[in-house]
Amino acid sequence: MLLTMRARLVRACSEQGIGLIELLIALTILVIGVAATLSVFSSSIIGLRHTGQEGTAVSLADRQLETFRSMPFNCIPVAATFPPVSPPAGCLTPSGFPNPYLATQVTSAAESPDHRIYTVTTAVSNVAGSTTEISVTVALNSGGPILAKETSDFSSAGTSAGG
Repeated sequence: MLLTMRARLVRACSEQGIGLIELLIALTILVIGVAATLSVFSSSIIGLRHTGQEGTAVSLADRQLETFRSMPFNCIPVAATFPPVSPPAGCLTPSGFPNPYLATQVTSAAESPDHRIYTVTTAVSNVAGSTTEISVTVALNSGGPILAKETSDFSSAGTSAGG
């Protein structure tokens, strides 16, 4: 009986199987680290995609407002008749994007920097006297939130502010 107790004590104190337990603990820690790294990468990719879409939306809104900024004031549409049936006499008739005489435009993939399709909405309002405010909003064509909104004021004195 004493021998069997001693054999049990020796067996309990031996280090057989300890390497396997250490390996399992190390692999568990490694799996947790890899999973955390993958979650950081996936959230970064999602953030980059959204930021890219916002950047493109701002670019499209700028292009639309720059079209208005390059026009003579008498060619800028009036809120009461926006969108006009046709451009005022003596003003250019644009085609494609950007078109200052359309309230809503859907860009083609070739017209946007990231080759996605966006919906560009233009609103015209008369603020006071001879000042016109133009707001441009851009959203993905598939729906969803507005990605960019820009507003600019135009006056008959030839000055433009905002952006």
